[in-house]
Amino acid sequence: MRNYWILVADGERARLLSRSNENSGVALLRDFISQSESSTGAGEAPRTFAANLGSLLEEAAVRHGFQRLVLVAADDFLPLLSAALGPVSTHRLAWSVSRNMTGAKLSRLEALLDELLGASAVGAAS
Repeated sequence: MRNYWILVADGERARLLSRSNENSGVALLRDFISQSESSTGAGEAPRTFAANLGSLLEEAAVRHGFQRLVLVAADDFLPLLSAALGPVSTHRLAWSVSRNMTGAKLSRLEALLDELLGASAVGAAS
């Protein structure tokens, strides 16, 4: 049984979801809101937010909190988030989806994950 963590984010907020296996639903683990006031000036808040999320994911990966990671992030935030991952969380990264879905309902995120898992099963069978 694989434990998936799904981080859905943009530069201002993020939702961390979990799915215990390919056939279960997603559960909300935690909501994050970026601290918009940045002492380093405008434009640094998203980078700092990505770094904080990357650190959290790396710590969880080292503790074996999840086996596979899925990033779903806005076009401008995904590169920052990907760069902020550590070596263990990068190794566990299964998919990166460039799409802003921070406002999506859990059912829509479940459908996206089902689509990714289905594509993975087809690729594995080929």
